[in-house]
Amino acid sequence: MMGKKLISVIIPAYNSEKYIGACLDSLTDQINGLGEVIVVDDGSTDGTAEAVRKIAQKYECVRLLQKQNGGVSSARNAGLEAASGKYLLFCDADDAFAEGSAEFLLELMEKSGADAGRFEALSVGKNGRTRLPLPVAPGVLEGQRLRDEYLFPMIGPSSSGELNRPSLFSGNVWNHIFKREIIEQNGVRFSTELFHAEDQLFVIEALIHCNKLAAADKPLYLYFQREGSAVRSFNERITQNAAAYCRMLDDLAIKNGMEERTKVNRRLNRARTAFTIAEYIFSAYNKSSKSEKIKQAEKHLDREEFDSALAELDLSRLNTVYRLLYRCLKRKNYCGYMAIKDFRNIIYKIRH
Repeated sequence: MMGKKLISVIIPAYNSEKYIGACLDSLTDQINGLGEVIVVDDGSTDGTAEAVRKIAQKYECVRLLQKQNGGVSSARNAGLEAASGKYLLFCDADDAFAEGSAEFLLELMEKSGADAGRFEALSVGKNGRTRLPLPVAPGVLEGQRLRDEYLFPMIGPSSSGELNRPSLFSGNVWNHIFKREIIEQNGVRFSTELFHAEDQLFVIEALIHCNKLAAADKPLYLYFQREGSAVRSFNERITQNAAAYCRMLDDLAIKNGMEERTKVNRRLNRARTAFTIAEYIFSAYNKSSKSEKIKQAEKHLDREEFDSALAELDLSRLNTVYRLLYRCLKRKNYCGYMAIKDFRNIIYKIRH
């Protein structure tokens, strides 16, 4: 029988029969004897549960939980309720961990005494593997350094110039490890109101309660890009989700006494969110007519929280294309926004 569990790996699974076997194969040998792998079947209608049961017959560490369909946040929360390991890891059912990850992370956490850990990942697609690097130097961040160099940048940019490039401070839960007592003592859970960026909000809330983070420049997580995963049509829920995330982030800052310190980060995050929504609405994947796209923009972008964030934005720190696009958003000139995007796409096709 297994002794004290050191690691609990939580895997939410919905209709994952095709991938769950490979996912568990990457974990069972290295977790067996060290902890548990909890697969939460979120109301699958395929053979996911049966595939997990077969593997569980061979590996004591594998546990299957079944529940009615409630979404990935609900599934992860069910896994948190069942977990008993000292540390928490998360894995998506169609991804995997590299060999030796568990022992490496246990050593990282035990030697550093950290409350949380961050590691690198590999994005695996048809064109090969791309390393997803750390946003900070490897080592230990403690106290105010953890907040200034890692937590606050994850909440949002500190200057408008950072809007010129994608943020490296993604809040994916699968490239983090946490002490379970930090999560449990502070009641940190995934929001069931969000279906996108719910893991980023979870990571931010968890880090608020952490005093030390250990960062390792070692790619341990394998993130597989699957065909057909891209958004192909306009979904109003996505824009509503983005606005809800900004509101929850504000509530989290107020609740934890960080309202003033994160004011700029959250304001610039709202500006970036407005831009992300605009890019989504005016993307080629949105098959709506131009007039319908403008109506969608007016509905989802004409919000006070976006207006105030864009009004205070320093456009001089942006490159030419971003400056023009953000200026159109500030002025609600959505026809101009579309024209710039069309021109940019033409230039891209000519060059490539």
